[in-house]
Amino acid sequence: MKDLLLNAFKKHYGVVRSFAVDESIFQTDFVLADEKACHACAVKDDVQKCARHEVAKFECKDKIATVIDYERLIDELAGTKAGEGKKCDKIVYTSDKSQFILNELTCSQGKYIESKRAKAMIQLNQSISKLCAVPEIHQFVRSFQQQVGLFSYRIKDDENTGNSNQAIQGMQQFFQPLKAISVIQTTKSLDENFDFVQVLYPNEYEL
Repeated sequence: MKDLLLNAFKKHYGVVRSFAVDESIFQTDFVLADEKACHACAVKDDVQKCARHEVAKFECKDKIATVIDYERLIDELAGTKAGEGKKCDKIVYTSDKSQFILNELTCSQGKYIESKRAKAMIQLNQSISKLCAVPEIHQFVRSFQQQVGLFSYRIKDDENTGNSNQAIQGMQQFFQPLKAISVIQTTKSLDENFDFVQVLYPNEYEL
């Protein structure tokens, strides 16, 4: 995928500048965070609010997972056609070709989660459209058994527990069926038949 972004993606969108693709490889369970949001909110009013920059937890189960910082890539391409529109945070895919995932991460007060989810679906769809417009990337994405748009969310640690629970219950009632407690796979499909899945931290997403 890294080579496809550096070559096919670059050519398709007419990018003439050089750019980097931030790629990480994991062979054990790992966590992801929205670094910009986490750093902005870790310390507020000179008080440490959150010591752990975690929003999503992934269970590898003997698979090798590749993670690409898609948001950083698109930000780096600002001012070009490739840098237009909204974008999700991460690309995650497995070595056994079981899952190709576009991941949007958020940490928010419970009362804002539903609006965050709606925004995430837009970001995921625009990311899907931009990537799949490149024939070579579209072929790569379709080579996986499942394509997933994953909304990973965390309720802020300093929020009132009662309000958080109400927000979580409301989202669980909205989306049916439940795949597992706090891990919800919806009947909704994103573009290109990506499955929309949402996971509440600290639940793990199984690759």
